[in-house]
Amino acid sequence: MAYVMMWMDKRAAIHRKSRISERTLFIFAIVGGSLGIWLGTRVPLFHKAAKSKFTIGIPIIILIQFGLIFYYFSYK
Repeated sequence: MAYVMMWMDKRAAIHRKSRISERTLFIFAIVGGSLGIWLGTRVPLFHKAAKSKFTIGIPIIILIQFGLIFYYFSYK
């Protein structure tokens, strides 16, 4: 779902239409769509790839999520 949102926002940017806010994209990343958002910054979209919020922030969210998952399953 998050990857599709990145694709939709990229198309909206190209066609100068209404965009999906960065805040919304980050909310989707935090609630579990971080890999989709990260993939959207890579080939073939390269959407938001130049923004440090996305090149640094999304991988940090991914690491935190993986850490939480590891912690949950290790100490359950």
